Amino acid sequence: SLQTWTRPALPPRDGPAISDARTWGYQLQRLDLARLPDHVDLLVTDYSRDGSAGAAFTPGDVEIMKQRQGGRRRIVLSYLSIGEAESYRYYWRPTWRVAAPAWLGDENPEWKGNYPVRFWMKDWQQVILRTTATRYDWLAEQILPWHKAYLDRIIDAGFDGIYLDRIDVFSEHQSHHRRARADMIAFVSSIAAYARSRRAGFLVVAQNAEELLTDRRY
Repeated sequence: SLQTWTRPALPPRDGPAISDARTWGYQLQRLDLARLPDHVDLLVTDYSRDGSAGAAFTPGDVEIMKQRQGGRRRIVLSYLSIGEAESYRYYWRPTWRVAAPAWLGDENPEWKGNYPVRFWMKDWQQVILRTTATRYDWLAEQILPWHKAYLDRIIDAGFDGIYLDRIDVFSEHQSHHRRARADMIAFVSSIAAYARSRRAGFLVVAQNAEELLTDRRY
């Protein structure tokens, strides 16, 4: 069997508490690191300038985002959609348009390039995170740029946390997938647990699906 490979744990998150944030900034495209408004306590942005791996923000870039005048710090979260695949992301493969994986749904007519997913399927979840990895995964990441999980890219870049989008996609599957609600709760819980196993204090913020807050597990 292939030997298990464990990613190194990183130092705990430092900086202000999210409850201290009074002003939020939200800019996913064309972020100018030289023109960040100093009054913003919390910034949500993309992990990459254009969605590709080549334009991903470096740890140095993320550190610049966190800096404010007078030595103060801001919280910086990375946007992450877990309910839709996006054709402009590093993980997208052109062959999917003619031979779609089982987890990939039809294009969202309201958002070109976005495809709702069957989020409970293992192959999609492994695009987002791999809770266990092998030496093969380590080797594959050196050769295949899409192999490294999205969450690990965000953690390794130094973001304080993630801003999860399209959690509410579970509601679109409930009529034909009885466990959709429970499976989404389990998915988000796995994301949070894994991220915090690598960086204690990592923040997980949900953009939608407020109805899940009635579940204690969530």
